[in-house]
Amino acid sequence: MKNLILFALITLNFACVKDKECVVITDKQEMNGGYYFFFHQNQVYSGNSSQLLQSDLNSNGYASGSVDENIFIENNIGDEYCF
Repeated sequence: MKNLILFALITLNFACVKDKECVVITDKQEMNGGYYFFFHQNQVYSGNSSQLLQSDLNSNGYASGSVDENIFIENNIGDEYCF
């Protein structure tokens, strides 16, 4: 019985792990009170693409994503950002 409970806990732990997606920041801008990272959309790797629903393409063909101020400050153009 203990083995069954242990197996169930381990299975649940792995089932709850989210895949991360990563991009290389090509530009970052503060606009309209928000903070945005820009990246090539085809750069997204690892994990599932459902996270991209929160991003948008700008007129230059770059995808963008909104981040909070602390993340914006901590990351620079050229950095890899995972979400």
